[in-house]
Amino acid sequence: MGPGLARLVGRGTAVARSGLRAHPPPEGAADHAGGTTFNFVTDGIESALTQARAAANGRTVLVAGGASTVNQYLAAGLVDDLWLHIAPMTLGSGERLFDGADVQLEPVDARNTDLATHVRYRVLRQ
Repeated sequence: MGPGLARLVGRGTAVARSGLRAHPPPEGAADHAGGTTFNFVTDGIESALTQARAAANGRTVLVAGGASTVNQYLAAGLVDDLWLHIAPMTLGSGERLFDGADVQLEPVDARNTDLATHVRYRVLRQ
């Protein structure tokens, strides 16, 4: 996750009780309630993904983040599936998803709830 999302979620969200970030830690970052630990990786997204795969021990690795984080992983060709969660609200500004990432997506699944639409794509290799 990138620094913007880390500030947004603060102290509560993680997957599989551990997380890796490819950016320096935000102020006050530490272990979280429930046993969640964040390890801060500052030597690039490839290193963060390699370490996440090692920590996952064969399980699926999820990359969570905002547009900047997703765009970096897409541009590097490191994404197999892309899950977008679209909420009907306007934030006013921000980074654009898919900027700098030339990708082709194949729709796999779409579901909606009262609060969001969840869309899954397979990233096609060129």
